[in-house]
Amino acid sequence: MITKEGVLQYDLEDDVTGRAIVTNQGTKLWPNPKPLPMLDAKKKVEKVEKVEEKVDPFSEFAKSALGAAVGLSSFVGLGVLCPDPAFLGMVTTFSLAVIAGY
Repeated sequence: MITKEGVLQYDLEDDVTGRAIVTNQGTKLWPNPKPLPMLDAKKKVEKVEKVEEKVDPFSEFAKSALGAAVGLSSFVGLGVLCPDPAFLGMVTTFSLAVIAGY
């Protein structure tokens, strides 16, 4: 905190500031003699039951297979409709760079 006179003052009673400062005016402040506040051990933590959702393995496999088929079909289509072999080379280089960067 900066006072009206422009002097920087630390609030060493604050938990964050008091534990973060190691030395102050030549005195060692670390380790902090104040212990960290502990949670009340008498309080019981309620356990939340997790409901497991059943996932159909066929639908997951079908989604990934469909994505791969669409991606490969688009490359074949691009190769058939390519106006210039140099363009196809640049697209191939770009797609490999995207896969390597991913």
